[in-house]
Parts: sequence; structure tokens; C-alpha cells
Amino acid sequence: MLTKWHEEVSGATDQLYPELIRYAHVIAATCIGTASRPELSGIDFELAIVDEAGQIGMADALVPLVRARRAVLVGDHQQLPPFLDSEVEAWGRNVADPTVTRLLAESMLETLVPRLPDSHCALLTHQRRMPPVIADFISGTFYEGKLHTAVEREHRDRLFTSAMAFVDTSGLPAADRYEKQGHAGERFGQRGYTNRAEGALLAELAAFYHGLGVEWAVIVPYQAQRSRIARALARTIDPDHVDLNVGTVDSFQGGERNVILYGFTRSNPYGKVGFLKELRRANVAFTRAKHQLVLVGDMSTLTDARHRGFRELAHSLKGHLEAHGEIRPYAQIRDHLAALAEGSGRA
Repeated sequence: MLTKWHEEVSGATDQLYPELIRYAHVIAATCIGTASRPELSGIDFELAIVDEAGQIGMADALVPLVRARRAVLVGDHQQLPPFLDSEVEAWGRNVADPTVTRLLAESMLETLVPRLPDSHCALLTHQRRMPPVIADFISGTFYEGKLHTAVEREHRDRLFTSAMAFVDTSGLPAADRYEKQGHAGERFGQRGYTNRAEGALLAELAAFYHGLGVEWAVIVPYQAQRSRIARALARTIDPDHVDLNVGTVDSFQGGERNVILYGFTRSNPYGKVGFLKELRRANVAFTRAKHQLVLVGDMSTLTDARHRGFRELAHSLKGHLEAHGEIRPYAQIRDHLAALAEGSGRA
């Protein structure tokens, strides 16, 4: 009997899972996994804690919530919205019902926060990642001034006098600074954009900070621009390191680096900014920085954007930088980098 029992328990263990789960105090799963996993079928929960609820659509969030007596949603609805599958998005457009469209595009957290009483919402009001000059802009722009900074760092940088700086390409000739349309390969097969001047400077800045042994990342809106910068950096930096530290906004949510280099990419005489108008992407990108945030873009295009919300953000950003950060011309920073490289070579 012992031999047969040993053979039985040494084989397939799937039948043990329901018993283990029945006596477990905590079960971790994805939202869909709470219904799709056979081990969890028929189980109700005393409490469901949904993490990153600002990125989870209504339909997905309801899967665990309808089986829980109480629920806590944890997340930030001012950062990246839910990822919407292209087929679902097309279906929503065909339905032509504004309520359906809103529910598909919004997370449950975004839907609930304005509707719940204050007693049911708790805001984390102190951040310990960013320097005050960055955090104050984020607080005023996205959090009604309620986000406070509980960190002090001495600013030390050989290029910029402020922890938040903007390198402006608007002084360059149009042929040098304007965007070009890239190949298809963006989200939902859309064509992306590249910007030669921005890409060249972002690659130089990344190489500069890499040479100093500083933890850095380059964040850009478009995959096409990301590929352009990665190719330039891979000539001097290990390609695996480049892949980990050059990406689009979506790939960096939840991450952080000492130095964040962000390029807007869009530069044109028409004020077209594409999906930069999703302001929460700027919030995600800017808040990745622990010590230094360097923004590169065409200030004239950004402040003349057709999209009202983005145009207002760009003007607020410019005002904040003039008062508390710094705005530097593109050519000046490239000359400064060249001088530092030459000095390092002599040393």
C-alpha cells in the first residue's frame, strides 16, 4: 500500500491544486486567470486586491470583483490607460455608442474615482523618487498640487545646471529638425515617426552618461525613433544594454533610472503631435527620473500644437522650465558635449 501511495503522489499533482488553493490565505492571479484557471472555478474571495487598476479595463477588472465580497483597487489613473486590442477597438467604433466607447477606453479606477465619496479614496501624497523641480511640475499638472516631495538631492551634472532641462531644436533649419514618417510597425500597424536631429542628440547624451557610469534610459513615443537611436548606440554600447535602456513609454511604466532622456520626436509647421496628445504618457515618462530629466524637442511645434490639452501642457512646461529649470539651444548642448569629449581625450 505504501508503494502504491508513493507512486500515486510522485505522479501528476494537478489534483492537489484545488485542495492547496482551498486552504490558502492568499491567491495571486491575473484578472482573467481568476476565471480561466480550472483550479479557481467556484471559489469566492473575501477580498480582491487589483493592482495596476489604472491600466485594467472595466471588463477585465469585473472578472475577479464579481466573486469578491470586498475590493481594493490600487493604481494611478493619471498614468498609462488600458491597452485596447485592435479588434476590440474596431468593434467599439462600429457600435457607435459613446458609453461603450468610454467604457472600453477607461479603466475601472478612472471610472470610479470621480464617483466614489472621499471616504472611499486614499491618495498617496508623498513621493520619494524625483527631485522637487520635476515633482512640482508633475504635481501641479496631474495631481492638483497634492503630490509632495519627501526627498532632497544635491544636483550634480556636468551638462545641465538644473535637474529638469529642455534642449530646444526650434533654432535649427527646418530640413534638420522636422520629423519624417517611418515604416509601419507602431501600435495597430500605424506608421511611426523619426527625427534625425533629436535622435542624434539623444544617442550622444546616452553615450555621455553611459561613459560616466550613470544609470540612464532613453524614452521616445515611437518605435521607429526608438530603433533609430538603438542602432546608433549599438556601435559603441553593448546591444543588450541598449535594448534594456532604450524604449517607448509603455515599456518603462513602473521603472526608474537616475537619468531619463526623453525626445518628443514630433516637429512640423502644422502643430501636429499625434498620440502625444495622450497626456498621461508624458506623466509616465517624466516621472521615471531619480536625478535628472532631459527633454529634447521643438518647443515651437509643442507650444503651437493643435490639440488644446497638449498645447496647454506645453505652455505650462515652458513656464516651469523658465522659472525653475533651464531651456538650452540644441547647438549649444552639442558643442558642450564635443568640448567635454575633447577634454576627456586630452586627459
